[in-house]
Amino acid sequence: MEYDRRQARVAEQSARGSGTSLPVKQETLIAWTSLYIAVGIMALICAALSTIVTLDDWRTGRWAPACTSTLDKALLLPKLWLHWQANYLTGTPVILAISLYYASSIGFSVFRDI
Repeated sequence: MEYDRRQARVAEQSARGSGTSLPVKQETLIAWTSLYIAVGIMALICAALSTIVTLDDWRTGRWAPACTSTLDKALLLPKLWLHWQANYLTGTPVILAISLYYASSIGFSVFRDI
């Protein structure tokens, strides 16, 4: 008798949802995870290429921050950071285009099916 009650309680909890099941479908979870991984990899590639371009601009003289006064020397790192950011942001349209192409090839409905 006790065993039957316990089985009934377990069946009721599983029918109701005990909070341990994922509310997201497996297909949607895989699509979102792969999109996040792809965007992360593209951001890393963009950061590496921005670093290379910034250092190349500085080395070749296409971008030469002033370093004459003490203030110029103190502001060298922020200027370098801003130049790197400008180079990094040029990759944003490419990341968006690739991400949208990926989402459209899978189907936007997969991402909305939560």
